[in-house]
Amino acid sequence: MRRTKITRRTGAALAIALGLLVTVPATAGTATADAGRSASHHQPKSIDLNPLQEKVLERSYNDVPPTGFSVGDGGTWHTQLTNAAGKVVADTTGTSKAVYQSADGLFTIMDNTDVFKDGSVHSFGLVNTDKLIAGENIALPVVGGTGRYAGYIGFRSFQRTATEGIYTSRLQLWKAS
Repeated sequence: MRRTKITRRTGAALAIALGLLVTVPATAGTATADAGRSASHHQPKSIDLNPLQEKVLERSYNDVPPTGFSVGDGGTWHTQLTNAAGKVVADTTGTSKAVYQSADGLFTIMDNTDVFKDGSVHSFGLVNTDKLIAGENIALPVVGGTGRYAGYIGFRSFQRTATEGIYTSRLQLWKAS
């Protein structure tokens, strides 16, 4: 089993991978013209909120034996997404649990909900925590939505920045029908 030395930087990244650091300030992208419309109005074929900045507001981490990132560890987080203008566009909450260790890394299930004023987006999936800590872009499948986001599928992605607790994020959605 491969072990990674836990430093403040890797600890913050792991917290995110384990669901501890998933606050993202969002920036409006290609679908900004429809941003204020309700689900009963015309819905675009795609929504691309990019770039978003995600900022961790709160996080918790449960480190079960053995000490350090390992199977069984988990966490929760509360983040905010802001758009390019710096306006908060969504509050995000999530949970995570490390479930599998292999030669390829530690794998963590992440469950994330972004709540916008006009609906919510639910993303869920398996993340390679080692890649997240290394600064690679991570994408979770979007598995559901409400309001404006109902009936869309896509991806919720995020990537660590050089600033602890800050991520560059993106929400890419396509109408399912």
